[in-house]
Amino acid sequence: MIMKKILTFAAVCLMVLSCSDKCVIAGTFSDENVPEESVMAIVTDIQTKEADTCAISGGKFTYECPASDTTLLFIRIAGKDESVKVDHHKNVRVIPTKGKIDVDLNADPCTVSGSKLNDVFTQYQKDVSDCYEKYEEQMKEVASLYAEDSPEYEEKQEEIANEVEDAVNQISHQVLSENAGNIVGLQAFTSLMYDMDLEEFDHTLQGTSDFIRNNRRVTPVHDAKVKEQETAEGRMFVDFEGKTPEGEVARLSDFVGRGKYVLVDFWASWCGPCKAEIPNIKKLFEQYTDKGLVVLGVAVWDKDNSGSRKVMESLDMKWSQIFVGEDTTPTDVYGILGIPHIILFAPDGTIAKRDLRGSDMIKTVSELFE
Repeated sequence: MIMKKILTFAAVCLMVLSCSDKCVIAGTFSDENVPEESVMAIVTDIQTKEADTCAISGGKFTYECPASDTTLLFIRIAGKDESVKVDHHKNVRVIPTKGKIDVDLNADPCTVSGSKLNDVFTQYQKDVSDCYEKYEEQMKEVASLYAEDSPEYEEKQEEIANEVEDAVNQISHQVLSENAGNIVGLQAFTSLMYDMDLEEFDHTLQGTSDFIRNNRRVTPVHDAKVKEQETAEGRMFVDFEGKTPEGEVARLSDFVGRGKYVLVDFWASWCGPCKAEIPNIKKLFEQYTDKGLVVLGVAVWDKDNSGSRKVMESLDMKWSQIFVGEDTTPTDVYGILGIPHIILFAPDGTIAKRDLRGSDMIKTVSELFE
């Protein structure tokens, strides 16, 4: 009898322990225009990309999973086939903390309740969103006061963008310091890491947990920061090769280190900001080619580069190009995480200036030749 009681008590303890390690997400969704039997809830782990589906019945769905404060789930409502149209705003991000979490996908915006960590995450997202909404309002005011092609407009635009960036960074640093071992801290750090140099990157990581330091989103960026430092201003160029639009082998060394300044634009046909920068590059090409400037495009991250050829023709890009397709070597060796990325190489092959854009690029090059 005593043994039976002990075993029963152990079973209860095990059950309680098992329940305490679970997260139960109770979702609500209904739409009079969409029959619930034609839709489902899709739950995706944002880090692993693994996805599950949940049936909706009576306007509700339930999803159970192991509790974890280092996991972020993306929950959305989708049709069971393409003919069913669902409002794409019916989605929310949820941290599966212990216990029951209520998700209301009928609310506008969708809400998450029942978890302190989710409350922190929701507030963080709202604070950042408020910063960007303020930016949009200020930019509308600037647009009403200045012409878009005026120096004053560009100056004010840059000033406002810097203020917003500083505000977002301050919020993210504070959130990271208070959540250095969970998914909210990871989200905060990833919003900061791209604008950090290697020293700041490493220093900031020192105060975080292994979960953040060794995260699959963090380590590739750290590796890129190392490469960026190795190819900083004053360092010698690192060679790579690809092909010309005509299919001939071409190397960076065919252009760089041969006694002339070389402006190299890393771009892609699908990249809107890249195409927006082309008029500035074209202006420099037309003004300074006869004075000794060499302009070179490197089309990256672009599969077979068929799109690159079309953009070259449509934008009248007459300067030399190296196509590398899906080979990431050029951006890897220079630690390039985003494009356009424009580098000015000195006549001896050293890197004179990195990450040039817009008026800063035009001013930098013009000062060399005027």
